[in-house]
Amino acid sequence: MDTPKKIKPVKEEIKSEVKQETLEWKNKYLRALADYHNLEKRTSDQLNSGIINAKKTFLSHFLSVLDNIDRAEIFITDPGLKIVRDELVKVLKDEQIVEMDILSKPFNPHVAECVALVDDDNEGIVKEIVRKGYMIGDTLLRPAQVKVSQKKLQVNKSE
Repeated sequence: MDTPKKIKPVKEEIKSEVKQETLEWKNKYLRALADYHNLEKRTSDQLNSGIINAKKTFLSHFLSVLDNIDRAEIFITDPGLKIVRDELVKVLKDEQIVEMDILSKPFNPHVAECVALVDDDNEGIVKEIVRKGYMIGDTLLRPAQVKVSQKKLQVNKSE
């Protein structure tokens, strides 16, 4: 009858050790699973980022084509040219690339480059667009090049 009394503490000790080991393995499993999910997310983000950058680079080449078509339309009135321009604008719009509307608005150096200053009564207003700027979604694809107003200098003629 003495044996069951000795077995009970050993049984409890083994049970406790098994429980402890089970918890350790469960924690290791949960950490490994979390690491896997993080890796999966990071890989997906990098892949999407790479795709977006490639898409931005590829589509930005079309912007110079669009610029040249716009320049050509100044000198040539050809319905075919307008059709090509409209189709190109549609393709860009389908890819969420849109022209920025910044003319007559306050100059924003985050989306435009000032290439010249022009005298005006208002200061810091976009007066002319030299090269159009474009956004892809909420991201700047190409900054605009603009002429910005500055206050006219008052020359004191009495001196």
